[in-house]
Amino acid sequence: MTQMMFTIMVSACLLSSSQDDGRKTKSNQADMLRAVADAYDENRNAFTFGTVEFDYTDGLAADIEAAKRGDLRDAHTASGVFHFDGKDAYYSRVFSLADLEATTIVLGERRSSCRLDPRRMLTNGKQTLTEVSALARVNANGIAYGRRLSAGSNDFFQFVEIPLDLGRPDFQRHDLARSIRAALDGKDGARVEGADDSTVLEGIKTVQVALALKYGKRTCWVDLDRGAVPLRIVDAVPGNPGIERHYGDLRKVEGRGWLPFSMTTFVNGGQVKRITIKNADFRQAPPRSAFRMEFDTPYMLVDMEAGLTYAKLKVVDLNNLPDRSSPDVITFDKNKVKVVPPPR
Repeated sequence: MTQMMFTIMVSACLLSSSQDDGRKTKSNQADMLRAVADAYDENRNAFTFGTVEFDYTDGLAADIEAAKRGDLRDAHTASGVFHFDGKDAYYSRVFSLADLEATTIVLGERRSSCRLDPRRMLTNGKQTLTEVSALARVNANGIAYGRRLSAGSNDFFQFVEIPLDLGRPDFQRHDLARSIRAALDGKDGARVEGADDSTVLEGIKTVQVALALKYGKRTCWVDLDRGAVPLRIVDAVPGNPGIERHYGDLRKVEGRGWLPFSMTTFVNGGQVKRITIKNADFRQAPPRSAFRMEFDTPYMLVDMEAGLTYAKLKVVDLNNLPDRSSPDVITFDKNKVKVVPPPR
């Protein structure tokens, strides 16, 4: 179904729900919200594979308006890339050594804290390889690495920040469509608190949707004319700082749909994460070589789930790991080894 037809459907639902002396019935409101969720899914699901190159900026701002303008202090920008195709995905955001030095606080002889979160990640749906980096006092290039294999893809996607959650499996999505359907179904006590088609956000007509979800309240301002992309999302979680996201620079990608080329996340208290897409290719799937992680020197990697240690890996392809019969693979009893959480 085309975007125009979805817009007409939603408009019809809104019109009918405004009748009867201006009172909106729950059934009409539910129909309208289902149409919004369907329109969002149709747009998002058109992006089946792709490569996205972006800048990832971590900084501080006085308020959300300053964050949207890019008026940040103590800001540091990483170069990022995201490849996805089916269950395979690769994500990286790499800060410079100077950025790590500027943001690392030494807490003790062997302890330090860094505001930034540089990492590379690789998944094939069954496993995830995570590499986090930090400032090292004694190292050839001043950076130390922590690497870990874990089961599934949760450790991958919980750290991926990309507009529309591209590439994320359906069962791990928490986006607009999933939030609306959870509220309509009453999942975990979720409910719809309101829907208003008369709102205008920065000169753009939007549908404002207010939801009460398991973790707190979510309010979205949705642009029906451009893929039902939410232009603004405000999450209020009891006992935690509020989070506000703004999506901008919406572009129509030929043969796909609407995609925000900027995403700004502001946490009450001043922290800002800003993603600016520099290049994006959704015309052809990434090459298989894109779904590999290469190390500077051979590295010993442990697979706790399988009870295997890969002794000399320099290039990791999760779909083509060495067989357990290989001389470079060591087996062990996983029940006798203490499990350490994946790096964060």
